[in-house]
Amino acid sequence: MKKVISISCIVAVLMLLASCGGGGDSSSSAVEFYTDKGGENVGIMNSMSDQIKKDGGVGYKTVGYTEVTAYETAIQQSLDSDKAPGLFTWWSGDKLKKLVDNDLVVDLTKEWKDYYEKEGVNPGLADAFTINGKVYAAPYSVLYNGILYNKHLFDKYNLEVPKTWDEFIKVCDTLKANKVEPIGLKNDPWASFLWFQTLTASYDPDLYVGLTKGDIKYTDPEMKKVMKIWQKMIKKRLLRRSGRSSISSKNVLI
Repeated sequence: MKKVISISCIVAVLMLLASCGGGGDSSSSAVEFYTDKGGENVGIMNSMSDQIKKDGGVGYKTVGYTEVTAYETAIQQSLDSDKAPGLFTWWSGDKLKKLVDNDLVVDLTKEWKDYYEKEGVNPGLADAFTINGKVYAAPYSVLYNGILYNKHLFDKYNLEVPKTWDEFIKVCDTLKANKVEPIGLKNDPWASFLWFQTLTASYDPDLYVGLTKGDIKYTDPEMKKVMKIWQKMIKKRLLRRSGRSSISSKNVLI
């Protein structure tokens, strides 16, 4: 059995291969990098590898999957064998903990201090990958989902940027009453979780953390309250799925 590296920050992790080991052809200074980001992403990632190899002497070959279930199966079946990839993308929380409990991934605690943080990675992000006081992964990317608002519409209806959830709902109700679509949603299936995530974190940050760690169930009473808020927003038609072409002075888009 060999341990492999669960990643997100490709550049940082690749620098560790000499000491940590990993799947791939050592003679060509490349390792296999498995990811659930298939399709055109494979070509993009491999083009990044060319520059990384030039800078650090170690590159990787991307193996992409377009179907999540198939990807999880492939990873779980390979990790406890000599066919395990040197690098792979995974999920934090309970899924990462299961790999740690089975001694399948590398402890990156020292690398976080000696490399990641010095290269500008936010130290606080390590919390998401920490199991029993040790860090076992690094972020592949960090995306902050912001809320965009139409300043002209806010001025027109004498609205102020909300600071609380209740104030936000009041703004949405006012816009809806004036026949303005309050919230426009990105027209991609993967983006469907964003508002649920926002609702939960705004309602109770600790509840959100508990959910991501697996300590809270979706069927718990507090989660049901969040679901009812979401349901109420949908029934009031405060949310609408929009394409990029929908951005205009008539819409407030999220």
